[in-house]
Amino acid sequence: MSRLQVRELCFAYAERQVFTDWSAQFDGGLAWLRGGNGSGKSTLLKLLAGAIPPGSGEVRANGLHVSQDAMAYRREVFWCGPGPVPFDHLSPTEYFAFLRGLYPSWNDAALPPHIVASRSRRICACPCASCPPARSAKCGSRRPLP
Repeated sequence: MSRLQVRELCFAYAERQVFTDWSAQFDGGLAWLRGGNGSGKSTLLKLLAGAIPPGSGEVRANGLHVSQDAMAYRREVFWCGPGPVPFDHLSPTEYFAFLRGLYPSWNDAALPPHIVASRSRRICACPCASCPPARSAKCGSRRPLP
């Protein structure tokens, strides 16, 4: 079974239809999402994250239905949107510790490959010695880490 499954997804804004009976399956790893301005990329990510409800269809993560058990679903899917960071006052270590509490299946070992790094400082919250040094990391906020 795929980790993320979408079946017959439909979604519309008042002014236009965005998705009609769209289906897809995603395994773990990286998926490239591209399209022009206004094509529905951000809307799709919000739908997959459970941040907005679909008009119809179903979205599942590891077998969990977003519409049937929203909290359990959101523990399986991490989404960092482009808006302001609600926990901007936290250090990276504090922020990752907070996320660890929200996501029971959080895996510290999986974090380092996803960190944008440079040469000056370490930002990883995990205790391993292999974390890359970093001066800035971005998670939708477009701001460097201190």
